[in-house]
Amino acid sequence: MMIRFRPFMLLITVLFGLIVTMFLYEVPIVSAEINIKPEQITVFEDTPLYNDYRKPTKPIASVAGPQTLTIKGFDLVWDWEVAHFESFIPEWYLVETWLGDKWVKATDRIVNGALIKGKRVVTSVFTVDLYDRPDRSYLIIGKVAPQKLNVTASLRTPVLHFDSAMSVATFSGGDRWYRITTWLGEKWIVNPAILEDVVVEPVSYMMKLTGQEIVYPNPFVVEETSELIEPQAVSVIGQWKIGLGPYEQIWLKIKLPQGERWVIPQQPTLINYKEVNEQLQLVTKARYFEEPTIGWYTDSKNWLDAGSYYAFEVSGEWFHIETPYGKQWVSPTRALIERPVGIVSTNEVISLTKETITYQTPSIAEVAHNGGYYAPQKVTAYEKWTSDGGEIWYHFHGYGLDEWVVNP
Repeated sequence: MMIRFRPFMLLITVLFGLIVTMFLYEVPIVSAEINIKPEQITVFEDTPLYNDYRKPTKPIASVAGPQTLTIKGFDLVWDWEVAHFESFIPEWYLVETWLGDKWVKATDRIVNGALIKGKRVVTSVFTVDLYDRPDRSYLIIGKVAPQKLNVTASLRTPVLHFDSAMSVATFSGGDRWYRITTWLGEKWIVNPAILEDVVVEPVSYMMKLTGQEIVYPNPFVVEETSELIEPQAVSVIGQWKIGLGPYEQIWLKIKLPQGERWVIPQQPTLINYKEVNEQLQLVTKARYFEEPTIGWYTDSKNWLDAGSYYAFEVSGEWFHIETPYGKQWVSPTRALIERPVGIVSTNEVISLTKETITYQTPSIAEVAHNGGYYAPQKVTAYEKWTSDGGEIWYHFHGYGLDEWVVNP
């Protein structure tokens, strides 16, 4: 089976993966517009508590930082329909405390999100910026080259940002912050690519790379570590999926003579691949294609007669064979669906009704047109086939393509 990867689609995939990642984590907010209802805040310095934000005359106590507090309410009424399109800028948070629910003012002492303490040693892949606080509004105070990092805490909070009700949505946030130990003391880094976060799903199959590819020792695009390899068959032993749905990005872990490498193929590939040296016996006519899986449902006139053909490579159910028309791909499995053994010529007249459903092949799984497409009429079938269950299928020239009907 052939899989196509195109550079443009890879770019779209990467961009979507970044957007999806933004939704998975949270961004710090200090008097900033947000439209995903926050659930927790973290105070980084001693912060006063008040009984009533409308009368903030004198604080009743203070909460020490750093500490994460659960939000119980805001000085504004939360309305998702409004927040979805307009700015939501709380100035006060109602939070749980040992004194009951109290109010704190949104200042630069507070960051949206929960502080998660926990020590961990990680390996950064790229150079990262250092911040005093998990907040992009703070100045960058230094940089750390790729190396082992001692993480002592993390903070995550998802935020989707719209400039205005009439603007195109833009994404801010989705940041993952880590507090690390440095020569400057404990500092924060944002969205680091961490080698230990790679989740490898074991797989096992052969794949043929049909063009040159760039591979890496890790599933990250680091130009200094890249290698160019020639077309060849490789063993795929793992994969790492990033993103969701049709924009999913998949890194493949492959075995090469120089060791294990990672690749996102940019050229067509053949999966479940193997080289063969055998005769392929086609027991029925089969359509042929220049590439496997292309054109299953097209009205191709490229048909091979039943017979024996030399096959030299296989990808899944597809065989690459030598034919009078050059090297072509055929699927014997597909051929038996499109042209099952036992088709005979006929010249019978059959009736189509408003309820008639037509099919692309003599299989109810492949509908060509649902009932109501054809007006009641009579047509002449030129082929018929009787299934093992006794159903009689008729092949006729339909509107734009040849179609099958069953027991008309």
